[in-house]
Amino acid sequence: MSTEPPLSLEPEVSALRQRVAELEQQLQERAAAEATLRDSERCYRQMFERNRTIKLMIDPQDGTIIDANPAACRFYGYSLEQIRQMKISQINMLPPEEVAAEMARAESEQRNYFLFPHRLASGEIRQVEVQSGPVELGAQRFLYSVIHDITDRVRAEAERAQLQDQIIQVQSAMLAELSTPLIPISDQVVVLPLIGTIDAQRAQQVIEALLHGIEAHRAEVAIIDITGVSDVDTHVANTLMQAARAVRLLGAQIVLTGIRPEVAQTLVGLGLNLNGLVTLSTLQSGIAFAVRR
Repeated sequence: MSTEPPLSLEPEVSALRQRVAELEQQLQERAAAEATLRDSERCYRQMFERNRTIKLMIDPQDGTIIDANPAACRFYGYSLEQIRQMKISQINMLPPEEVAAEMARAESEQRNYFLFPHRLASGEIRQVEVQSGPVELGAQRFLYSVIHDITDRVRAEAERAQLQDQIIQVQSAMLAELSTPLIPISDQVVVLPLIGTIDAQRAQQVIEALLHGIEAHRAEVAIIDITGVSDVDTHVANTLMQAARAVRLLGAQIVLTGIRPEVAQTLVGLGLNLNGLVTLSTLQSGIAFAVRR
């Protein structure tokens, strides 16, 4: 009777032990990965919810708002459940095609800034600045938008620009008044001393200041002194004649002073009709003439 040697199970046992060790290693790695994922999600949730900055998570495929932090709910005036049922186009004032185009740009770039008007639940329109870019959570890809309310800043800038325009208008009016200063020297006489160059714009100002001054002071004589006018050309001469005709229509008389020899020669050379226009060499003689009259 022959006896067979006992069967050895050592290879199978060794292979089984190795497989168990591999499974235990895989379980440990998966547990570590899950723990890391939970920590990441917890950090993300803390950062997403506790920050006062308005934040939205958006599905770039159809613009659905996936998530919003409490600051966003307070800002827009919706509950989290309401926001999660909305699309970004419902709060963004841009046309839907422009919203889609901007989202496509944001998804393709790491960081992007936009200026959008947003509508709140109350119907109020707020100006916001949006910083948006792609973010991946697991196998999914979203748009992460950080929103800053800049309505007050935009309003302040608009008010500052309006104030600046008003200052410029006041300065322009002051410069116009200084360039055409009308001086009353009696109840019936006003003097308009001119200095510098007279262009088309200033010529119109001269005539307007003269007519308004005569009407306001009920003057009978208006003296225009051109002693300080550097160059008397055809344009200046025509301006003076227009002023004289306009003054006569108001029933007043115009006196032109500061006539230097070269100015007299220019006026004669231009062949202007000076009938009805009193011309004198100095302002003092013009004032004396007006007082005697």
